[in-house]
Amino acid sequence: MKKLTRIALSIVLAMGAVAPVAAKPFQIGPVVGVNLNSVNLNDVGANFKSDNRCGFAGGLMAKFTVPIINIGVDLSALYEHRTSQMENPQGGIDNLKYDYLAVPLHLRYDIPMPVISQVFFPTIFTGPNFGFRLGKSVVNDFKANKYNIGWDFGLGITLVKHLQISAAYTLGMNKALSYTKVLQTEDAGINGKTSGWTITAAYLF
Repeated sequence: MKKLTRIALSIVLAMGAVAPVAAKPFQIGPVVGVNLNSVNLNDVGANFKSDNRCGFAGGLMAKFTVPIINIGVDLSALYEHRTSQMENPQGGIDNLKYDYLAVPLHLRYDIPMPVISQVFFPTIFTGPNFGFRLGKSVVNDFKANKYNIGWDFGLGITLVKHLQISAAYTLGMNKALSYTKVLQTEDAGINGKTSGWTITAAYLF
């Protein structure tokens, strides 16, 4: 009897491990969050000091998951307000504030949890993040490129199959900012990439 009980329990756990965890294959809903940005200048700008600042984000997320295997993609369109602070070698302070349309595209895996997947399950994801600058390009002594490309690495947790809370680190891939004050007369070659953390909450229907 005990042996049959163990076998039955093993079957139930195995079924829970492979069962789809998403409420339905396609979900869409609003997403809001905060970000913490950093500017990493090249060696020419090593004398500059960067101080991280918080910004915010908001928009819409769509998610598609392949049933049974729990692998899928998500695509978001987010308005992002990014801020950071730079101190130049002369002691001057530049408060940088830029607005972007961010379009992250992630490959994701919703990790099934035996028995409790109906309540919550974790997710890991990665993929490119495309940022398109909105508004003015020059803020104080820095100029932002028209676009900013990064790569996201993140994890999250989904509660009751609808509320998803995630944290992602975006690694800057291209030159996002350049120093313009000296560039007005000569090419100083001071430029940098932007990276940072984003914490979001999405409610998917």
